[in-house]
Amino acid sequence: LFNALNDISSLMDSNIDKAQNAIADLSEMLRLTLSIKNSKYVFLKKELSILKKYLDIEKLRFDKKLEIDINVEDSLLKEYVPPLMLQPIVENSIKHGFSIDVDSLRINITIKENNNYISFVISNNGKLLDKNFNYGVGLTNVISRLDTLYNEDFVLEMKNDQKIGVITTIQIPRSFYKQE
Repeated sequence: LFNALNDISSLMDSNIDKAQNAIADLSEMLRLTLSIKNSKYVFLKKELSILKKYLDIEKLRFDKKLEIDINVEDSLLKEYVPPLMLQPIVENSIKHGFSIDVDSLRINITIKENNNYISFVISNNGKLLDKNFNYGVGLTNVISRLDTLYNEDFVLEMKNDQKIGVITTIQIPRSFYKQE
């Protein structure tokens, strides 16, 4: 929320129309987020719709300097996943991916089934992770929620790939749970 508000604030002086559109997108994103406030799981389709609203705001800010490609197997759209799991990962890709050397960022998100797990691969061509990289609040919260929900039966890994950039991989079991 705070980063989105800062993004909108940066648009106020340069492009009032984009700022107004960003406020509308933020409003819709907040509505979607509030609708899941007590849910341990949401359909992947809903998780992606929240992520897309966030990305709409970021696209207004970065325009053509930010490209996003999302590939998801349609059969997974009705799988249950933890809410707001992807947004902090993508936000980190944007926040840390841009640098003095990287002024154009491409983020690829691939979601597919892999041996009864849902595999999320988020890659970006941005700045590589520093050797002393540590997880911030957002990533720490995601890991904590995944651990609570899946009792260590999950993977969250971030690594550098000299050819691609930074790759974050998440694997969670396919859902056999009921939404609460």
